[in-house]
Amino acid sequence: SEGAVEQETAAERAIWEKAYGETTQWIAENAGDRKIEYVAHTGDIIENNIRTPADEAMMQQVVGEFEVSSRQQQVLDDAGVTNQVIAGNHDNRSGTENGPEAMYNQYFGPDRYAAADDLWIDAEYGGPWREGDNQNNYTLFSAGGLEFVSVGLSYGVTREEAEWANSIYQRYPDRNGILLSHDYLAASQQRDGRNSGFAAPDGSMLYKTVVEANPNVFLILAGHAHGVGTNVKPEVGQVGHGVVELPADYQAYTV
Repeated sequence: SEGAVEQETAAERAIWEKAYGETTQWIAENAGDRKIEYVAHTGDIIENNIRTPADEAMMQQVVGEFEVSSRQQQVLDDAGVTNQVIAGNHDNRSGTENGPEAMYNQYFGPDRYAAADDLWIDAEYGGPWREGDNQNNYTLFSAGGLEFVSVGLSYGVTREEAEWANSIYQRYPDRNGILLSHDYLAASQQRDGRNSGFAAPDGSMLYKTVVEANPNVFLILAGHAHGVGTNVKPEVGQVGHGVVELPADYQAYTV
């Protein structure tokens, strides 16, 4: 999103936006054949809304990046692919930009997904945690004969937001629970991807207050940390129900 706005020429900007667009376009084109029933974006949709813009030029950069990401995510909406988005620290000013007025909500607010789910099959947008504020939201969908509830919590999770997530999982105890969290685990330092440790500020708190508390939660998807990881629990002294934790952020990899 950043390169699609800040590059000097239109041709250069198009290369960067094409990289984003080819991802969502591939999903849209392959959703039927590959039975892609649901897509999650775990945040850092853009780069430069990590703090309050210092001047008008930076504000215009941020607006441009949101427009790029919104345009490319729209590819999934138009194709009827069930999808869910949360804000990373680069999208919500490191967790300090909250409420309906947040720029994230201007582009990825509740109205967008309430409209998008008209094209979804066997899925529906559950709603935001508060009216007008889609930084925390949930989605219901069916796949492979199973029922799922996916709760998304944007960067900088408060106890109140974690309690809201608990209330959704408790409302749907018979659905398989997915948790989206931007900053949940650090990248693994092992070649097999195992033994990723918790990331601050959200990881350990969410594990203790949401994952352990809800036996229907089986999958956590995260981003933020440059790298990947795969944790499979329980292990000794850990939760009593099966949980898979997957952070994935490829931006530091060689193309």
